[in-house]
Amino acid sequence: MPEYVKLDRQPDVTKFRAEADGIEVRHIHVHRAGTAVPQHSHEFPHLTVVAAGGMKVHLDGKFIGEYWAPSAINIPAETKHLFVTLADNTVIECVHNVSRTGEIEIRDEHQIVEAS
Repeated sequence: MPEYVKLDRQPDVTKFRAEADGIEVRHIHVHRAGTAVPQHSHEFPHLTVVAAGGMKVHLDGKFIGEYWAPSAINIPAETKHLFVTLADNTVIECVHNVSRTGEIEIRDEHQIVEAS
């Protein structure tokens, strides 16, 4: 696993919510290849979509593969997940059911970093 350093700026992150069916999509545009969304976990499972570019995916510290657009990964509940972008301008869409609490239930979250 490469070493990571804090970025001087975070990727552009926007979120929007489909009120009718309790779905929230977090849209993450990562400008540079080698940027990591570090391990974090959620209370409930969710779907992660690679909409543009590509990324390496680690679940609970184990590398599970490279995913290129268009593709989707099911992230199980309480599973730490780490994404490392493989291309500039990678777009990741995390799709969460927020009908339980009105929020994305994050167990642990860290800053986004870039491989040195």
